[in-house]
Amino acid sequence: MRVTDLLLEEFLSYGVQKEPHKVSKPLLRRMEDGRVLTWSTEEDDYLCTLQEVFEHVSPHLGFNIELKFDDNIIYPSVNLNRALQAVLQVVFQYAGNRPLFFSTFQPDAARITRELQSVYPKGEQPNTMIREGTHSTMLSMCAKSMTCMGLCQKSEEF
Repeated sequence: MRVTDLLLEEFLSYGVQKEPHKVSKPLLRRMEDGRVLTWSTEEDDYLCTLQEVFEHVSPHLGFNIELKFDDNIIYPSVNLNRALQAVLQVVFQYAGNRPLFFSTFQPDAARITRELQSVYPKGEQPNTMIREGTHSTMLSMCAKSMTCMGLCQKSEEF
């Protein structure tokens, strides 16, 4: 099951639980070679919502809200719009005056975020924007939009 297929309650049931009487589901990680391992860290904390982060982290601390979407799925605009409006609703209600910006590898999500709000900067990360063409095409598109606040290019190990 993909994390994007989970409802909020099920997502929050993984890992350490905020309420000690709740039984948790193990967090797993699929390795590049296909092995599935238990996710473990030196310190664990429960999963939380964006609203909880805004409520509990200093308002002076800025955020890069990376809008994650599965690279292997072509999302209808209506689905992207619904997901982005849900994020923006939380941001507008709880972010306050803290500095933040949005980033995404999904070109349509970047465009829709730009259309839905003009308060916070948007960054576009072109390394998975295959549908949009080459990096020079992305630079040209960003320059024409006059609203792109930056590009992030994926680097490969030597």
